[in-house]
Amino acid sequence: AFASSMGGVVKPNENGDNTVTFGNDNVPYAKLSFKADSDAEKFYVELSTDWDDCAYGADFYDLDAYLYAFTVNPSIPATSAPILLLYNRFVDEDGELTVKPGDVTIYQVKKTGLTDVTSSFTATETGDGDPVFAIRTRAPGTYVISAQKVENASGRVTDADRAEEKRDAASKPASDGSGAAPGTKAVLPSFAK
Repeated sequence: AFASSMGGVVKPNENGDNTVTFGNDNVPYAKLSFKADSDAEKFYVELSTDWDDCAYGADFYDLDAYLYAFTVNPSIPATSAPILLLYNRFVDEDGELTVKPGDVTIYQVKKTGLTDVTSSFTATETGDGDPVFAIRTRAPGTYVISAQKVENASGRVTDADRAEEKRDAASKPASDGSGAAPGTKAVLPSFAK
C-alpha cells in the first residue's frame, strides 16, 4: 500500500496486490488498486483536484462538481485492468449523502470534449462504508463528478474519441513488461531516479 497526499513515485510489489490512496487531511479522494506483474517497474501517478488543470472547468462554473485529474507515467504495471475508486464527496459533516449516487453524472474530459461516462461506473461502498464510484481502467484520466448535467457533454463515442483511445492503446506497455511503449524508454521525474 502506498499513501500519498496527491501523488508520487510508486514501486509496486511484484506479483502482489497494490493500493495507492490519494487524499488530504485524512480525507480520501481516490484509490487505485491493482495486482502488479512479475517485472513491475516504478511509475509516477498523481491526482489533481485543481480546476485550473481542467480545460472544461468553465462548463462547471456555479455547479456542484468535483474534479479528479490523474496523471500516470509511463503506465500502471498491472496484470489486469486496475480498479479506480472515486470517493463520492457529496457528503455532509455527519457523513450523510447530500446527492444520491443515481442523481450524479460522471464526465470524462477528453481532447474532443466532455463525455458522459456515468454508465461505465458502479456506485458502491468501501469496506468502511464510504460511498464511491468504481471503474476498471488501465489509463485513469480526468473525471468530473457533477450533481447537475452540463449542456455540451456528449453521451456518445465519436470517431475522434475512438482515435484518441486508439492512440492511448498504442502507448500501452510493451509485451516485454518494461512498462514502456515499444521503442521508447520510460521517463520518470528527476526525483524518482
